[in-house]
Amino acid sequence: MRESAASGIERGPKVSELIARRIVDEIVDGRLQPGDMLPSETAMLERYKVGRSSLREALLLLEVLGLITRKPGRKGGPVVGAVSAGDFGGVATLYFRLAGITYRQLIESRLILQPISARLAAERRDPHLMSQLTGLLQRSAEVDLDDDHAYLALILEYQSSVTGVAGNPILTLFGQMLGDIYSTRLEGAIAPRQQRKRIVQTHVEIAEAILAGDGEVAEQRARAHMQGTMRRLSKSLSGILDQVIEWA
Repeated sequence: MRESAASGIERGPKVSELIARRIVDEIVDGRLQPGDMLPSETAMLERYKVGRSSLREALLLLEVLGLITRKPGRKGGPVVGAVSAGDFGGVATLYFRLAGITYRQLIESRLILQPISARLAAERRDPHLMSQLTGLLQRSAEVDLDDDHAYLALILEYQSSVTGVAGNPILTLFGQMLGDIYSTRLEGAIAPRQQRKRIVQTHVEIAEAILAGDGEVAEQRARAHMQGTMRRLSKSLSGILDQVIEWA
């Protein structure tokens, strides 16, 4: 990014966007963590040499994206936010909506992503992430399958864990984002209670293959599971799958 001699933001038609990029760069370069305070508006105005309206527009843009929050009060100001799959999904659904992408296509993308993630997880075997997967197996044995909230939380944790243990942050973020849209926007996506024991057992078998380091089996089991999910949803949500994803 080009800067003026006074180290301010270059003037142009999208000053607020340039400011937003500068703030993001400083968050990354400064290794700031969620919850860390950013400089005050007064300090930013001095640093970037821009107008107050442009700065506030930039902060609003970052806030809408979930990258910062605003702490109220005299000692308040912009605060670094956490990068979340939910915020990412909220922005992604806008583009999905405009592109005419359907819920069926979203599930098809998960059918591709989950098996690949399962294989990578088995091949990479990161000790810390393997420990997380082991903990998931224990919770799978303890969950009350008749409790819709507890069951859904377990399913989301499984989806997040499989993409997480793959060791690739892009796969993790995309996997969590797709799973979040799938579980929160598709009314009726949650499996009937009589099918949950079998689904959880399938998840356990995939996790066991990952822990055993058998990438081929993990991938095969994950693909068969996702194909079964597509068949189930094609029956239970036949009137919804070909609808364009809502922006939410």
